[in-house]
Amino acid sequence: MDIHRKRKLGWKGGLPACPLYRWRSSLRRIVTMVLGLALAASPIGGQKFEGSKHSGRTTPFILVLPTYRESKALIEAWNSGLGKPFDLVVYMPTPEDMRDPSRLERHFARLRIGQHAWVTPSFALVQSGEAKIPATVKWFFYDPEPWAHTPKEELENLVDTSKAIRAFCDERGMKAGITPIYPRIEDFFNLEKIAEVARYYDAYIVQAQDIQKNPTERERLVKFLRELKEVIGRVNPRCLIGVQLGAADRYGDGSPLSGVQAAMALYEATRDFVQIYTAWWEPDEQRMIELLRRMEASHGDPFTIRRDRDVSLETRR
Repeated sequence: MDIHRKRKLGWKGGLPACPLYRWRSSLRRIVTMVLGLALAASPIGGQKFEGSKHSGRTTPFILVLPTYRESKALIEAWNSGLGKPFDLVVYMPTPEDMRDPSRLERHFARLRIGQHAWVTPSFALVQSGEAKIPATVKWFFYDPEPWAHTPKEELENLVDTSKAIRAFCDERGMKAGITPIYPRIEDFFNLEKIAEVARYYDAYIVQAQDIQKNPTERERLVKFLRELKEVIGRVNPRCLIGVQLGAADRYGDGSPLSGVQAAMALYEATRDFVQIYTAWWEPDEQRMIELLRRMEASHGDPFTIRRDRDVSLETRR
């Protein structure tokens, strides 16, 4: 259940009390009430919201969606006001989607807001022609991680791989981004080495979802990100510095909405200098909706923030 804020309707002190003014003031109050009721009835994923689609969050956000889920409520919420024209949308492709992008193209058609982006854990798949990129894609994201999906040769030669990705994207008029993940927070602190890689990208996004839950490590992360922005800015001023948050409960202490709360703590600590955000939310899309709503509200947008207990109950229905 939403908690709707009550709006006081009435005169301001010192206003003239003439009949014409009273009539105009009454009409204004009626119009305000009608607009308020219309906004409150607007659906976002089967929920209610209040507010403007054009206020609130002003930092770009990348909506990440898995191709194996419909994500109907999240897409409806995104299309109905939580997404912004300056945002990006990306689907996590399966191996089949890499070879045949037709399902990705159908998914993209459902999203009315945001530029289309594409992600791969292996540039070798692209170079070999095995992976096909949808024609509407404007952003190419490389996701190198210490897992089987990223070739060992690419991880060991990340600078050369990144240089090749830059040339590939320039030839096709796409922007390039990278979303590395680090197994230990100690691996974050080789700033100069990171800058060598970041010089080839338009966005460098650190996956921090596993770090956000620990207040001490979160504080160290914020310090690192400030230093990272300064170092990368010297070699590549166009590169956006970004953070991946975690909306799922496992990215908090495991209790309902603890991941959203930890993500908001990191967001609040970095939003004055971080230039782009994203978040991983599986398996509950309601967590992603709630994170986006809270991000809106933290900037003064009157999107309703529901009580944590209400969101938890709704999720179990």
